Amino acid sequence: MFNSVYNKKNKPIDMNFVIGILFSYFLYSSIVFKRYRSKTIMILESKPVEYLGRISYSLYLVHGPFLALANIYMLKNYTFSDDVRQLLLFAFVLFFIIPFSALFYHLIEKRFLNK
Repeated sequence: MFNSVYNKKNKPIDMNFVIGILFSYFLYSSIVFKRYRSKTIMILESKPVEYLGRISYSLYLVHGPFLALANIYMLKNYTFSDDVRQLLLFAFVLFFIIPFSALFYHLIEKRFLNK
C-alpha cells in the first residue's frame, strides 16, 4: 500500500513494516496499560472485534487462497494500478472473505472446538 521511503543513505525503508511495528506497539501498550481504560480498550472489547477474534483462525485459513485467486484474476483480466487493485482486494476481503470465514467458522470449525 505504501511505497518505500528512502533514508539518508538511499536505502529503501519498507513503510508497511514500519506501520506494522507501530500498530503492534500501539495494541500492545493499549492492552498492557489497561487500567487507564482508554477508548482503544473499549474498541478492542467491542462485540464486532471480539467476533473477528473468534473467527480469526477461519479467516487465516480462508484468506490466502481467495486473495491469491482474486489477485491472479485481476492481473490476468484487467489493468489496474497497484493502488486501485489493493482497494478492490480490500473490498473483496470486507464483502466476501470475512462473511465466508464466518460461515466456515460456524459450519466447520465450531464443530471441532467442542470435541
